[in-house]
Amino acid sequence: MKIALKNKDKKLQEKDIGTFSALKIKVNRNPAKGFKNNVKYLNIILGIDIVVPEGYGIELISSSIALSNKGKIEYSCPKACKDIEARTGYRRDRHNPNKLEPVFGYKAVIMTSVEVELNL
Repeated sequence: MKIALKNKDKKLQEKDIGTFSALKIKVNRNPAKGFKNNVKYLNIILGIDIVVPEGYGIELISSSIALSNKGKIEYSCPKACKDIEARTGYRRDRHNPNKLEPVFGYKAVIMTSVEVELNL
C-alpha cells in the first residue's frame, strides 16, 4: 500500500489494500437464547436466507456492520481510531515526580495537590 501511495499516478489495486474481518460468527450445538435475532441480523446484512438446523444456533462474536434505527446499514472500520482528536500527552508520575508518564486523551484532567504549597 505504501508503494501505491507514493506513486499517485497509478491506481490502487486490490492486492495493495489491507483486509480485516468485518463479521465473526460461530455455530454452536447448544443454541443460546436470542440466537434467532442473530439469524435475522445476518439475513438482513448478507441478503441471503440462512437456514439453521434444529439443535444448532449462531453466535455473533463481533461485527463492524450495524443497522440504524431507520434500517440503513452502517459500517465502521474496526482498526481505525474513532476519536480522531485524541492525542498522547505526558504528566508527572504520581509516585515519582521526577519521571513523566504518557497519558492518552485530548483533554486529560490532572489533579494537583495545592495543600502543601498553601500550608493547609
